Amino acid sequence: MTPAQKRAKQQILDEQVHFIIITRDNNKPDAYGTASTTNGPLTWGAVATAYNEKYNVSVTAAAMEKRVRQHRTSWLANHPNYPTTIVYAEKDKFQQTPCPETSATERRYGNTYELLDKQAARGHIAGYLPPDDIRNQSDMRYYIERGTAINTGVVTIQILNTHGEPIDAISIDSQLFQRSSGVLGRLRSSELQLEVELNISAVAAIQCYVACASSDELPASPNQEIGKEISLIQLYCLAAQLEDEHVKGLVLDRWQMLADGGEEVELDVDELNLLFDCTEYGDLARRFWVEAVCAAGLSEELLARRECGIALAEHVRDSMLSYA
Repeated sequence: MTPAQKRAKQQILDEQVHFIIITRDNNKPDAYGTASTTNGPLTWGAVATAYNEKYNVSVTAAAMEKRVRQHRTSWLANHPNYPTTIVYAEKDKFQQTPCPETSATERRYGNTYELLDKQAARGHIAGYLPPDDIRNQSDMRYYIERGTAINTGVVTIQILNTHGEPIDAISIDSQLFQRSSGVLGRLRSSELQLEVELNISAVAAIQCYVACASSDELPASPNQEIGKEISLIQLYCLAAQLEDEHVKGLVLDRWQMLADGGEEVELDVDELNLLFDCTEYGDLARRFWVEAVCAAGLSEELLARRECGIALAEHVRDSMLSYA
C-alpha cells in the first residue's frame, strides 16, 4: 500500500469515528455547542443503525461503543473546540408516548424483525469489522462472497485484493458450514452475500479453516504453527470472526495439549493483539494466553513492550494480581 493510499484509508477511518461520536452525542442544533435541545445521547443501537445506513454495512451496537471507547480521547485532542460537557434538555415529566396496539410478542421482537428486514433489503450481511489500529496495518482486504445458491450445496469463497480483483477462490460445503459457522449459517437466500474483512493471509487461513471445519481435529503439527503462512492464533481469529465454536474448540484443545506437554511459550505481541481485537471479553482464548504469559513469568516483559495493546495489557494486569 502506497503512502497516499494509507493516508486516504486513514482519512476514511477518521471520518467514521467523527460520524459515530457526533451521532452518539446527539448535540443539536449545534454539534459544537454546550447546550442541546435533545434529551440526551442516542443509544448505541440507534448509533449502529445510523452508521449501517450511511456506510451500507451491518455492525453491532457493541462495535460502535468499542470504536468510541478506543478513539474518543485522540479524536477530542484533534477537535479542541468540541465540548467536553453537554447540557441536555430535561424531559417533560408528563409527556407520554401512546402505547401502540400490538401484542407483547410484537413489541418485544419488533426491532429485531425490522433489523433483519433492513439487512435483507440491502442484500448482504457484513462480517467482523476490525478496530482502526488493526485495519491500518492491513495491506489486503478479503471478502468471502456467496457465489452460488444454498440449495446447490456449495458456497464459493472469493478472495479479492485491495483493488477488488479476485486472486483466488475456494468452494465449500454449504450445509457443513451453515451448521459450523454462525455467520455463514445466517445466509438464507441466493440474493444474500457475506462480506468479511480479515487481517491475515486469507488464502492459507481459509484453506486451513475449511480443512478444520470438516474434521474433528487440526492438522498434525509439532508447534504453534500449522502452516508456513498461518498460526493457531490466526486460525482462531478467523473462526471467531465467523462465529465457529467448533474450530475454536479444536484450537483451544491443541493449545492445551501443547501446554500440558511443556511447550515453550512464544511471545508474539502482534498476534496476541490480533487475538484480543478479534474476540470479546470472556473469550476462552484470551484467558488461556493471559494465564500462559503470567505462568511463564513474562508479564512484565510483555507490558514493557510499546506495541502491547490496551485490551491485552488490561487483562495481563488483572491476571497478575492473582499471581501476586
